[in-house]
Amino acid sequence: MIKKITSIRFIFLILMATICGENLYSDEIHIPGDYPTIQQGINAAAEGDSVIVAPGMWYEHLTISDKSITLGSWFLTTGDTSYIRLTTLNGSNTGRLIAVGNADTGTRICGFTIMNGRSVAGSAIWINSSIVQIDHTDIVNNTAECGNNQYAQGGGIACYSSNLTISDFTFSNNQALCSTPPVNPEGGAIFARDSELHLIRGTLLNNFAFLGGGLGLANCNTLIQQVDFVANEAPWPGGGICAFGGGLSVKECIFRENLGEGITSMYEGWLDIQNSLFAGNTRGAISTMDHQVLTIINSTIAANGPSRNLYISVPEARIYNSIIWGEGDTEITFSGPTNDLYLIHSLIRNGASGISGNAEKHIIGPLLSENPLFADTVAYSLSDNSPCIGAGIDTITSYPNLAAPLFDLDLNPRPNPAGSSPDLGAREHELGSPVTGVINPEPLNSTISVYQPEREFSVLQVLN
Repeated sequence: MIKKITSIRFIFLILMATICGENLYSDEIHIPGDYPTIQQGINAAAEGDSVIVAPGMWYEHLTISDKSITLGSWFLTTGDTSYIRLTTLNGSNTGRLIAVGNADTGTRICGFTIMNGRSVAGSAIWINSSIVQIDHTDIVNNTAECGNNQYAQGGGIACYSSNLTISDFTFSNNQALCSTPPVNPEGGAIFARDSELHLIRGTLLNNFAFLGGGLGLANCNTLIQQVDFVANEAPWPGGGICAFGGGLSVKECIFRENLGEGITSMYEGWLDIQNSLFAGNTRGAISTMDHQVLTIINSTIAANGPSRNLYISVPEARIYNSIIWGEGDTEITFSGPTNDLYLIHSLIRNGASGISGNAEKHIIGPLLSENPLFADTVAYSLSDNSPCIGAGIDTITSYPNLAAPLFDLDLNPRPNPAGSSPDLGAREHELGSPVTGVINPEPLNSTISVYQPEREFSVLQVLN
């Protein structure tokens, strides 16, 4: 009898495991193999399931609500990047493409081209009260457009009260528009409010909005790393980024030829920039205002705006191991009654006289003012005889306590060679000290790659 009861119990457990298997393990739903439309597949998916979409042009407007799933192309299962281009979600300019709401355990969108969405906010993807990961996705030609007295936010993505990570991406030719005053459209590529936002390895190219041509932020904590902001436009603040409040950390990024400032940041918060290049931004590199702390570490800021690179109206700014080199008499403009400026082992054109306004200057280490002798005017790498080679410092333990990053903009080791002092600027030279008595070559203004090869971008641009 005991043996019989044990056998029945064993069979019962097997049956329960079979019945409940769908809840214990995630399933894959294939479109169109299992369902003819993507939305039908999403509706059928349980928490944690994957909806995998075959290559093609898909004309759907999708909703993911109250559950967390993975929505991916065949890239998800093969790793073949050609499926990103071959699997397109097309909104036909008739509405938003994807809406994600209350997905609080993590939804992933992976391996698509998302294009031609149109709505008042988040025309490619709208996110609210969710945890979302978007990767290996290109978001192209989407428009946020206001109606009568409405807002317009996020031509590509709008994110509210969420945690959003975007990696290995391209945003191009997205826009936020409105012809009805006093509405000011925000975030040509991305708009986020009251959110945690991480952008890693990607490009924002040729996006437009009145505020924040590339990225518009409102009270967010944001980390941006290895991202290029190129030729984005904002008639008002922030050609690349416009941030209202919150914290913004920018590492290994390039801001080039944005129509407006590279970054505008204002209200309560902080702005921390490391290993980044700002060049050719029409209204200046960086503009900071109100109660913030600005820190710039091992960055190169050159040839931005008609008269200055930096506009600073904050209580405290720190410039460490950096190069600020423009074409006018003034490189940094301070506004406001009291400002503390810490200049630590850096180079500024015209030295202390290149700084205007009422700033108390705390100069730690040498403040260089001679020509940095860039090897070119695109990458702004250092020539062999640049005075910036080996002119930096690894750490400063007095206030403010800062340290040089372990890698440079191109992810090469810093300092190089090991045991030397770090260089000034975003790119570390292979020499530990400058070669003297060498005539600096003419700047290289030929056809070059705008994006870094190690980031796997190959778009070419001719600069005169």
